[in-house]
Amino acid sequence: MPAKTILESVKELTSLHEGLHTIALQKTEIVKKGDLDGLQSLLKKENLYIKQIRQTEGKLVQETQTFLEKNGAFPDSPSLSKVIELVEDKTSFVTEKTKLETQIEALRQQNLLNQDLLEQSLQFVQMNLELLQPDIDSFNYNRPEVNQESPHPKRSIFDSNA
Repeated sequence: MPAKTILESVKELTSLHEGLHTIALQKTEIVKKGDLDGLQSLLKKENLYIKQIRQTEGKLVQETQTFLEKNGAFPDSPSLSKVIELVEDKTSFVTEKTKLETQIEALRQQNLLNQDLLEQSLQFVQMNLELLQPDIDSFNYNRPEVNQESPHPKRSIFDSNA
């Protein structure tokens, strides 16, 4: 299996991560607006991208493993760094690997921002719910406490013995 198929898989992975990053940017705007329907449709798109990324990563791992075995390397875990050591055209591999790493980092940063926005939104909703719900303890009947200074307990108007 030539190294070219590995390079094509890396390019495909980079493209998929770019698409996922675009969705993450859109998600930020949707969360700011509070559009739940838009968020749900965006999450469906995101799940499709994640599924494609997993498939492409699996294919890349298999291609890398096969390439390394054919070239006499039997690593425990195949990696692009090991492939780069064995190929003649190192620059294109290094360039694509760098693009992929950059895209993954940008996606990670955007997802952290989205996570913070969602947590803030949940805190805001929780605060509003607490303001709208009355304190249950204030509605309960509390029997008056016996005053320690007075030797006689307070009497109720209602005589339960009658």
